[in-house]
Parts: sequence; structure tokens; C-alpha cells
Amino acid sequence: MAGSGDPPGGSSSTNPTGAAAPAPPTATPAVVTAAAFPQFVFAPANPAPAGKSLLDLFPSIEGSVLLEIARHEFRPGDLYKLDPRHKDRATRQVLDVSSGVVSVRDQAPRDYPNFHSLYLPLITFFNVLGGFASTGGDAIALYQLTSSSSEYLARMVQFSQDYQWSAVLAYHFDFHYKRRREMLRGDYSGWATIDTSLQAEHLIGRERARPSGTPKGSAGGSSRPRDTEPCRNFNKGTCASPCHWNRPHKCLGCGATDHGQSACRPHLT
Repeated sequence: MAGSGDPPGGSSSTNPTGAAAPAPPTATPAVVTAAAFPQFVFAPANPAPAGKSLLDLFPSIEGSVLLEIARHEFRPGDLYKLDPRHKDRATRQVLDVSSGVVSVRDQAPRDYPNFHSLYLPLITFFNVLGGFASTGGDAIALYQLTSSSSEYLARMVQFSQDYQWSAVLAYHFDFHYKRRREMLRGDYSGWATIDTSLQAEHLIGRERARPSGTPKGSAGGSSRPRDTEPCRNFNKGTCASPCHWNRPHKCLGCGATDHGQSACRPHLT
């Protein structure tokens, strides 16, 4: 019961001075560390039976092809075998005769006439490779493979926009062959890299023509730095001045600027 000296309302805790109570101190944001993240939990709607193999995961792909991928013996020119639209077509061998040596090489570029004819089965290739890697039980290795393959797929998209398709295809074939040896050692990080030697061999000088109306020295609205390497297309007689790719128009034979190597008299004699 309130005493006779209590103020109206029955509370004796009112600040007699009328001053506002001090604000509580601002809480300092907690520092997020790796230990703060919860453990990843995966609960598939239809759990796969124990011991499910690549044969079960990819029933539409021939077992011999899956085995080649698992052994890192799969040839890049055989990607069509992973494309359900073309897997039943007859296999063609292409003879390559150079320097007096006859050899069998990968499928001709006409088997991959455009970007999607290679890109879609390449996605399947990485899915199979990821399925095989998951059987090893090494989460770090699986992450390296999936992240590296994602970077490579994104780079292929960019290359297909920047360079002629036949050049991108040649780059991919050689790039894949190099990765096979690395994967045999358990290293999948190479898929995330750009091979500058292959880029110089196959891509530089094979840029796609820009649409008419694009300002000289720019691509996609951004300024393109001037390259010091003479324009190869100019030396072939197929690039008008000023250079579409902002490279010097200079003869590779004599260094003159009024003609290319294809029209150079010392070169022709």
C-alpha cells in the first residue's frame, strides 16, 4: 500500500530533477569469424542409395566414356559423346598430315560449329567429373574442382564473345590436354587459369570484328589500350586503317607502315 508521502500514481522512483535518463551504450558489432558459421547440412528429398556409381548417376552416357573421364583419359574432341542430341552419330577419324607424319587428331571443327555445341556437353563433362570427385570424400578437392570449372566455363563465354570461334575451339582443345596431366596428379586448379602461351598462339590476332559504329580504339564502350604488337590482319591484308583493334599497322617483313607483309616486295621475292 502506498504511503501518504508517495506522489500520485504510487511510484517513488520518479526522478525529482526531471532530467532524462542516460541512453544505454551502443553495442559493438560482433566480429564474424569462421567458427560462427553453422555446419552445412544436406537433406536430399530422394536420398541416393549407398554406393551409387557414375553409371547410376549418368545412365545416358556410355560406361566406357565415364571410365575415360574418371581416369582423365577423355579427349576434348570427344565431347560430342556427352551431348544427347549427337551421341549416336558415327565417329569420324580425322587424319592430320604434316611434316611427313600421318596422325589421327580430334574431331574436325565442323563437329563443334558454334559455342553451344561445345559449351553444353562441357557442362556435362564437369558434372561427371564432380560426381566422381565426390566419391573421394575430400571436400576441399571437390570445392577446388567445382570453383575452377565454373571459372573456366565463364571464361569460355567471354572468349567466345571476344575471339573467333575457331580460335577459341583450338585454345580449348590444347588447354584441356594440359589439364589432363595435372588432374592425374590430383590438381584441378589449372582450370581456373588463363594459359598465356596458348592465348598468344590461338587467340591474339583472332579477335571478332566489332559491330559497325563502334568507336575506334574501344570495345563495349570502354577504352582499349594500344597494343605494341603489329596487327596480323593488316599484314594479311584484311584490316583497314585505322586498326580496329588499335594495333600498329606495320609490315612484319620490313617495318614499313604503308603496306603489310602480304604486299611486301622483299617478302615476295
